[in-house]
Amino acid sequence: MTDPSELDAAILRMRLAVLNAGFRKLRYRISPDELVSLIAQKRTDNQAFDQIERKQPMFTRMRIFWKRMRHGDHRER
Repeated sequence: MTDPSELDAAILRMRLAVLNAGFRKLRYRISPDELVSLIAQKRTDNQAFDQIERKQPMFTRMRIFWKRMRHGDHRER
């Protein structure tokens, strides 16, 4: 059987990979350390996206806003 700590580590690695891919797709500027700190703070994925989005330059936020207006906001709340 798999050790529970190994399973938790695998889930954490998967969650980091998914979040990182999502931020990269949106062209957010984020360091790997920020992702780890968000996970350590027990943030949900939506809270992590909202926190990182607030730190982005105004132009990036406006670009994402208009993209969501055109194509719909498919984020889960």
